[in-house]
Amino acid sequence: MECLEKTINIDGINLCYCEYGEGRPIFFIYGIPGAKDNFKLIIENFVNNGFKCIVPERKSIEYFDKNVNFLDIYKKLIETLFNEKIYLIGYSIGAFFALKLAMACENKFTGLSLVSPFLFIDVKVHKKSNLPKIFKSRFMKFLFNIFFIHIYRMFLIARLKKSFYPEKIPKEKQEDALKKYGNLEYLLSTIVDINFFIKNTLNEEEFKKIKLKVLSICCKDDKICDSIAFSNKVKEYKNDLEISIIENGGHGLIFTHPEEMFGLISNHITRISTD
Repeated sequence: MECLEKTINIDGINLCYCEYGEGRPIFFIYGIPGAKDNFKLIIENFVNNGFKCIVPERKSIEYFDKNVNFLDIYKKLIETLFNEKIYLIGYSIGAFFALKLAMACENKFTGLSLVSPFLFIDVKVHKKSNLPKIFKSRFMKFLFNIFFIHIYRMFLIARLKKSFYPEKIPKEKQEDALKKYGNLEYLLSTIVDINFFIKNTLNEEEFKKIKLKVLSICCKDDKICDSIAFSNKVKEYKNDLEISIIENGGHGLIFTHPEEMFGLISNHITRISTD
């Protein structure tokens, strides 16, 4: 499966994105820590069944420095790349971003799938962090790489194990994850994403305005968030929300259950296209 890596400048931001296949377009938003290749297992199924998949990178630090809302960047990317409506998929905290994007420009989408949706955060407990500003200096970067990098990597592996539960994450995948995410840039990127999450909490009343058909795919063994409870909370305001529950899966469904994810989402796309 060939990935075409492309870069486009939007409002002074050089946005990198991956493009796979040809056909009906799907736009993917990953979680944290994450990267544009996170969806490759499920994308392979979509490409083989006549879909074109777009996965943008989220270089949050650059957005933070320039005080830019990356959802606006995503919206402009979609307007630039597509004349027709597209389908939207968000994973984990990416489901929150996808929902906010759908609220901002609903006319751009045919439907939406939320996978292991991490949709709400307690703003009384979680406060915005100033670490992205603090670690701009070379001295603080030096301190991090000397004293704190090992603690961060231990935390990262613990989170990955929770994501893959009840399956065990292979040693080679742990090593790959540390190479990709175990650095200061990805930590600060994650913090910026969480700051955005805290600042832009979902308003339940907004759900009533969404006319899109939405599918939420959850799992009973989610050790990262209570995706079932979050989905039920949305359903209180959006009665037509579909909820599918995977009995034997954890938070990392896009990694551990790509075939099931493809089946559920492709069926949803087919149903809404015939309504």
